[in-house]
Amino acid sequence: LTSGNKLFVPALPTYLYVRKYKGQYDSLFVDVNYSGQLFAKYLRNGRMIISLSKYLFEYKKGQLLLLKQLPAPITYLYEGKNDELWVSTYNGLFKVSTKNWKILNGYLEKEFISSTVLDFESGLWVTTVNSGVFYLQKGCLFIIFAHNCTVKEISNPQQLFLQENHVG
Repeated sequence: LTSGNKLFVPALPTYLYVRKYKGQYDSLFVDVNYSGQLFAKYLRNGRMIISLSKYLFEYKKGQLLLLKQLPAPITYLYEGKNDELWVSTYNGLFKVSTKNWKILNGYLEKEFISSTVLDFESGLWVTTVNSGVFYLQKGCLFIIFAHNCTVKEISNPQQLFLQENHVG
């Protein structure tokens, strides 16, 4: 798995090896409670964010620093605008501040989110494993049904929002 100029080599379930391409390895002990699916992302500001299971870490000076625990295992990370990170999980999509690592909003609480991408009009495209494609723009959430290519605005998007106090 490569990201930027780093190479990530999963070893035993309790260790993560990180190295610069053709450089020295850093061997990082990972507590068994954090083992699981791995995802890595360089932010535009140069910070390296790593997710293991439902935890967000920053890789800094040879260490993993715990930033945030999400309610479900993480499947994808996408950096948005204005210091935000869109975190896709098995149970919803979360907009997280990269300044203080607080959850700003949550969407599609019961959905297994597979990917997200921001378009040139600041709309967020969200793909799910079981329910198709969603589009979020300016607080309005739309669902696109792939089988007949129709678009429907969700009448009450408030039902799809999570609040910080529901996350735990």
